[in-house]
Amino acid sequence: MNPAAAMDARIFRKRKGTSMTEEHGPPSSSPHPRRAILFVNDRGVGAGAGIATMRQMQSLLNAGHSVGLAYSNAASPQHADGALQSFRDLPGNFLGLFPLSPVLSLAEPPKLDWLQDRAFDQLATAISEIAPDLVIFSNLHGANWPVRWLLETRKLGVRVAAYTHDLFFLTGRCAHPLACVKYLTMCDETCPSPWEYPVQLPHLLSEQWQQRQDAFTGPDPIPILTNSTWTTDKVRRRFPKHPHIHCLHLGLDDIAFTPHNREYSRHLLDLPPDRFVVLICAQFFGYGPKGCGLLRTVIDGLMQRLPDAHILLIGNLTGGWEDLSEHDRITHHTNVRTEWMPVIFSASDLYVMFSLAETFGQTALEASACAIPVVAFAAGGIVDIARNGVNAITIEDFSPETLLTTVRELHDDGPRRRALGRAGRRLVSEHFSMEAQSQRWEDELAALFPPEGPSP
Repeated sequence: MNPAAAMDARIFRKRKGTSMTEEHGPPSSSPHPRRAILFVNDRGVGAGAGIATMRQMQSLLNAGHSVGLAYSNAASPQHADGALQSFRDLPGNFLGLFPLSPVLSLAEPPKLDWLQDRAFDQLATAISEIAPDLVIFSNLHGANWPVRWLLETRKLGVRVAAYTHDLFFLTGRCAHPLACVKYLTMCDETCPSPWEYPVQLPHLLSEQWQQRQDAFTGPDPIPILTNSTWTTDKVRRRFPKHPHIHCLHLGLDDIAFTPHNREYSRHLLDLPPDRFVVLICAQFFGYGPKGCGLLRTVIDGLMQRLPDAHILLIGNLTGGWEDLSEHDRITHHTNVRTEWMPVIFSASDLYVMFSLAETFGQTALEASACAIPVVAFAAGGIVDIARNGVNAITIEDFSPETLLTTVRELHDDGPRRRALGRAGRRLVSEHFSMEAQSQRWEDELAALFPPEGPSP
């Protein structure tokens, strides 16, 4: 079934009054020059960081810029069709997709060097073809591409920036170091978790850490853009003398993500119409930093305390949680396309997160756009969007017991749930819309391309 047709709503807005052109986009009402921008990431427009990249591309296209994406050719195509259509519907010029070869995570030199050089040659070809003004690197670890690419790309004569969807650009390997602070001084073979995702051979960690030093310190460091105030603080602690660390909050299309009729949404998803539906999402429920070790504890507690609760699980349950999909009070879906998410949120009464590591929290943003209240641990950057007492209840002690008590309280207080949901919708419309994100990027481009002084 197709939710776009079923809900009789457009998935992405088509801005009117402009036409596409062959070159770098249509005339723009922005006072800033139009730019050609190439994003580089590992997962294309899939997974969390890929969806964030897709939305950043949409906001830049919406402002009339030209935008392309170089990504791993091993990335899942699950979101590609809808994203491509959205890019073509926006005023700017979509420059295309440029697949690059991923690198085997356990490859060693000289094979490692050959694989990485082959992929970089593909990137250099894309850069030569579209001649971007700016190349923005985001997540690289899913394809095992090296951070030295940032400096090598700059040598091609193009401006370069890094966007931190997680802390990979700060460490020698990991995206979420949690309590480990070795990355502040040196990551090396004593890393406590080299075999966790993303895997890195221990004896290569010090070199990988040094690549970050080379890129982000010295007299002309690569600019760093972040997704939250918490991430910004982490980056500044890692690179205290860096002159260009700016926070650009993520946003979304708040017409695509909008509240739908709850009864009809539940009908589309075959959910019980009279139950209290608690939504829980994760890309992989086996990934520890996202708090997934607490999944069974939270679900058992919900079942015991709320006899009318029905759990809606979205994500991959492989790795020991497969039996949950067989429970008669649980509905499970995996590989859900982005355009289905407004329907899923609208079918729910409450969105619950127990992640231990969030640099922003896009799903909390999506829930709020659909007027669904959020209960979450106050983990990292999530508090920028899940604001305690406004659109969410955030839990400081990271206790499953406190989380379950909070869910029970909101279960019993419908007016409070609805007030939190309405406030979340206002918050997104005012501060996290595509237009707001477009303006943040316009301001950032002005900082990355300062006006040249008068000729001598």
